[in-house]
Parts: sequence; structure tokens; C-alpha cells
Amino acid sequence: KNILSKKIKVALFGLGQAGRIHFQSIMNNPKFELLKIADSNPDIEHFSFNNLENFRTSTPDYKSFLTDKLVSPEEALKCKETEAAVIATNTKFHYSLVKQCLERNLPVFVEKPLSFFPSQIKEVFNLAETKGLPLLCGYFRRFDPSFSKAKQQLKQGFIGKPHLLRLISNDFPVPTATRMNKTGNFFIDFSVHDINKAIWLLNEDGSNPIVESYCQSGTNIPSYKEFLVDDTCVIFLRFKNGEVCIIENSRKSNSGYDLRLEILGDKGRIEVNNIQEDAFVFSNEQGIKRSKWEYSFPQRMESAFYNEIDHFADLVNAKKEGKYTSDMLRVPGWQCQMTCEIAEELQKQREQQDYKLEEKKKVVPVSEEPADAGEIKKNGKEIGLVSIGTGRMGAIHSKEALAYPKVNILYSFYLNSKEKAAKLAEELNSESLPNTEDNLKKALSDPRTNVVLISSASESHFELIMKAIEHKKHVFVEKPVALNLEQTIQCVKAAKAQNLILYCGHQRRWDPHHIATLNAIAGSSVETMRIVSRDAKSMQDESYFSSQGTYMYDSVIHDIDMARWMVGEDPIEVFAQPSSFPGEGQLDTEAIAVILRFPSGVIANIDNHRGATYGYDQRQEIACDNKTVVLNNPHINTVTINTVEGIIDSKMTSNDNMGRYKEAFSNQMKHFLNLVSGVEKENRMPLEDNIKNSMIAEACLESMSSKKPVSLKYNH
Repeated sequence: KNILSKKIKVALFGLGQAGRIHFQSIMNNPKFELLKIADSNPDIEHFSFNNLENFRTSTPDYKSFLTDKLVSPEEALKCKETEAAVIATNTKFHYSLVKQCLERNLPVFVEKPLSFFPSQIKEVFNLAETKGLPLLCGYFRRFDPSFSKAKQQLKQGFIGKPHLLRLISNDFPVPTATRMNKTGNFFIDFSVHDINKAIWLLNEDGSNPIVESYCQSGTNIPSYKEFLVDDTCVIFLRFKNGEVCIIENSRKSNSGYDLRLEILGDKGRIEVNNIQEDAFVFSNEQGIKRSKWEYSFPQRMESAFYNEIDHFADLVNAKKEGKYTSDMLRVPGWQCQMTCEIAEELQKQREQQDYKLEEKKKVVPVSEEPADAGEIKKNGKEIGLVSIGTGRMGAIHSKEALAYPKVNILYSFYLNSKEKAAKLAEELNSESLPNTEDNLKKALSDPRTNVVLISSASESHFELIMKAIEHKKHVFVEKPVALNLEQTIQCVKAAKAQNLILYCGHQRRWDPHHIATLNAIAGSSVETMRIVSRDAKSMQDESYFSSQGTYMYDSVIHDIDMARWMVGEDPIEVFAQPSSFPGEGQLDTEAIAVILRFPSGVIANIDNHRGATYGYDQRQEIACDNKTVVLNNPHINTVTINTVEGIIDSKMTSNDNMGRYKEAFSNQMKHFLNLVSGVEKENRMPLEDNIKNSMIAEACLESMSSKKPVSLKYNH
């Protein structure tokens, strides 16, 4: 008790931004007495009082208070009264100061990163271990209450086995380019926070190390380009047990300090979202306006900074009592070393990336709905339609087609269930036939037939398209056109040669929510894009998946198409990696992560998963030069239930794409039939887009196999 009743006399090294934050935490903590403040320029007039308003208010004679404590680093190290050191200087001085303090038997807290070099980190942690001294590195995010709770819930199994970790860190306000030019590389200065957090969440005991890493980075902020300093990156990490982590970092947020976390498990999902600077909401005829997020990291992480310094005080007191061991450290040395090793590897990758960027394009708006086909009712020609495939997609497309003026569905071809097909044919007032060569020839030769609708298994698309085009019929085909690039090109060339419409059903281009997203970014330049596309677990059906070709062509190709459409460019490089997770009844590939680089420097990342327990999850977030636009999931209703245990929102609208995209399916069929009828001339899904989507899908498959990025050239 006598030992612990005495305050720890601490020397603070550094008066920069981090130093001022730790100064405030030390002054607010009753366990510490600030003995010395060491700086290379120990002059009170040099001291910046930014973010220290509370200190100035509570200490009227603050200049005298500080003047008595300001010394050079050399003087601070010689002071025999000092019992601990807090180091918050420029990173290049960390290693030397840490080593000197440890050699003087001082417990040390050091701002991250401890060093640019893993070997130096290992050396000083070994020295601290030998001397029995606490050495704590300031990865403060794990001391934040929200992230700590996420860690606790994960550890207690609330979401089962983790599959995917997504970490987002976007700075606000934008740091000056001259300052960033002095901080070292982007990964060691900025990304280490999220790399370290990923290790903490998924590899706490060291048994699940990171086994793969990849990055794409670039520059969007004009002032940074002068110094060739990166301001944006997307990082892919894979852990030994199969978990995937996607990290998004940017020096620029459009609405305050942006720090988020999402963990997807086989039984649920955990999120940590941003905190707004206040609870103010303003509504008028233009919409609802809320306050932006907290200003910057000193405000958002205030409690985390206090908590980590408080933890350091407890370590020092444990040392005083003779009870300290290195397993008390909440930031173990090996995790700091591994963090630096990964950052070093990413920097090596970055040094090999050399891109000549094109000028950024402004996004062009699109129409919200297909053109009105009312005139067709009076003067239009009859459309005779053959529908191939009577499964769930066949039923949707056929019914939407039948709602169009003057459409007659002449034949419905079934592949499996005769009874189910007969029932649908009755609804469609069509003749139900098994899919045989003779029956198909009969339908395609019927002079009344001028449109073929293909909703059969993906593996059958190519042959059916070619037969329909051979008989000079317009074709609507559920995506994909074919299961490889060569066949896709053949279909497109055949349609062009016959001057026929070949429309592939990427329905999201006609979804009101996705259209509103694109129109919201119209006139802006895209910088980064994120697409989350997760099937509900209830949609898992191995028989369905086995008939739809690869996961890439069945699902991820939708996201590829969305990224191209929203950005308005075609990617020049792709990186893709699949994942599967141990357990009963798992599919060969349960998740795929994709990173796309575009000519203007836009980086898009996609996470696609087969089994979200909480519902069908379709989201986008697009950061532009002047705003960020977010597309979230609709919910079944607007009811919110507030209880003493928490706040419960209604679940998402639908567990599958049928419910989520009902209006989109209707709009795209109207658009296709408008093209056939001549009501519209411009195809929202141009033929060339099918080839490009297939090229990118093939490149992704190649990347998945080689575990390397693949470049793209559109010379077909």
C-alpha cells in the first residue's frame, strides 16, 4: 500500500501530436506525476497547446508549470528521480530512446510503431524481458471500449467461428502532405494499427498466424502526388485457419474520423460503427441530416488513450511490488514484431507497383426507370416468347415478360419437374415441353417466335444462346452468358453478326437502390469502392451451386459488373482469393475476396460469402472526391424495440435475391422488351460488357490459382 500510494514519476519524451495526447492522459491520471517533459527544443514558446484546452483552463499558471519541467532528452535520461518513461517522439528516435531507458532500468511506454525494423523490435523486447521491465507499445485501439467489447463477444463465441474480418480506418482532417512525407511509409505509419488489431482479434495466442498478405495502394489527394506519398490502400490478409481480413485505409474521410470494424462468423456478425459528434438531427423536404462523426482520433479515442496509459501505470506498479511478468502486457512484443513484419512485406509489394494513372472521370447519371411502353399496347407487334427453364429464375422472368404489352409465352421448357413446369405453364398460358432437341427445334422454327428467354442452369446457356441466334431470335439470358471467356465472345460475335439483341440479366443495374447510389455520385470522381455481397445461409443448396458453374460466374460476376458500372472504368489489375472453413456441410468455396485496380487509381474491394446467418446482405460504399455514398440493406419494417438490454432493429427485407430485387427484375425485363420493340435504343447492358465481365472473372480465377495479382488488357 505504501508503494502504490506514491505517484509514478514519469518522463514524457516528445511534444508533437501524440505527445500532447499522452500529456493529457498523464495529467488526468492520479497514478502519475509528470516529472519531466523532454523535447529536442525545450522552449515553452515552441510548445503547441492544440487539444489541451482543458489543461489550460484548469491550470492558470500553465506556462510556469511547463517551463519547470521542459528539458532536453539527454537531461531527462539523466534524471535519477524518473521511474518510468513515455516515448512519443518521431518514430526514427523510438528504438534508441527505448533502449536507453531500458538500460537505465526504466519501464517504457512507446508510441507505435516501436521501430521501422522487426529485428530492433525483437531486440528491445528481449532486453525488457531479460531485465524484467514492462515495455508497452501504444496500439491504443485495443483499449477502446467498443473494440474491447467486440473482442470479448468474439472470444465468448457469440458469432461462432469467425470467417471474415473487415477493418476500416479513414483519417480526418487530411494531414498535410509535408507532414506525411516525414512519417515513413504508409503501412508502417498508418496501416500497422489495423494489422495489429487483426492479429489481436484472430491470433491472440500465436497459433493462427498470417500466412498470406497483399496490398493495393495509391494517391488521390492532389497535394500528396507531389511527394509521391500514398494516401489510400486496401490490404488482404489470410490467417492459418482460413479467416480473411480486408483492411481499408485512407488519409481522407469525407465526414469526420472513420473507424469501423465488422466480423462475420458462421453464427452471426459483430460491428463497431462510428460515433457522431452529437445527437442532433434535422429534417426537411430535402431529407434527414445528422451530425458528422467525431472530429478526429484524439476525440474518438480519448478513452482508449487514457486506458492504455492507465494499463501502463498498473504494469509499473506491479513491477514495484515484484509481481510483474510479461504475460500481463495487453500488447505482447511478438505481436508488435509480427505487425512490423507484415507492414514491411506490404511495403516491398508496394515498391514493385508502378502505375501511370489516367485522369479521373466524372460519374454519369442514368435513368431511374425503363421508358414507358404504353404505345406498344396500341400499335406494337406481338412478341412470341420461348421460355427455357421453369425454376425460380425462369418463373420470375417469365411472369415479368408476360406483364409486358402484347407478349405471348408460346412454349415453356422444363428440365426437371414436369408437375412444377405444368403448373407454371398454366399460369403463363403456354405449352409445357421437356427440353429435348426436337422440341427446341419446333419452338425456334415457329414463325411466331421472336424472343428466347433462357433461365436454365448456367452450364446450358452457351449452347442455347447459339441455337437461338442461329434461328435469328433475340435473347434474354440470366447471367452469366457462358461459363468461360471463349464461349462468351462467341455468343457476342454471333449476336452482333445477326444484329440481334443479347441481353444478360445483371438485374442490379435496374435496382432502384443501386440506381440512386450511382446518381448520388454523378458528377463526382470515385476514389475507393467497397461491395459486400453475402447470400443468406438459408440459400445454401449444393445441388443448385453444382449446376451453376464456378462461384465466380454464379455470384461474384454480379459484383464485378457493379464495380465497373459504378466506377465507369474497366479494371487493369485484379487479385482474388477464395476461402472455405472447417465444418459440416461446407462448400468447396464459401467466400471470395477480390481487389480491383482501375486506370485512374480507383481501388475497389469485394467480399462475397455464401452463408450470412442474418439474411441476404447487399451493400456498397463509394468514397468520392467530395462525398461518400453508402447503400445499405432495406429492412422488413421500420420498427425499433428499445429494452434495458439494448436496441433491436427489424431484420433485413429478404433472405434471397428474389425478394430483394423484385423491382429490379421487373425493370430489366421491361427494358429488354423495350429494346426488342424499338421503344428504347440504348442497351443498359451492352454486349461488350459481357466480354469484359467474363475477362475479369477469368483473371480472378487465375489469381485464385496463382495467388498473385493478374493484369488485364482489353484487346478482344
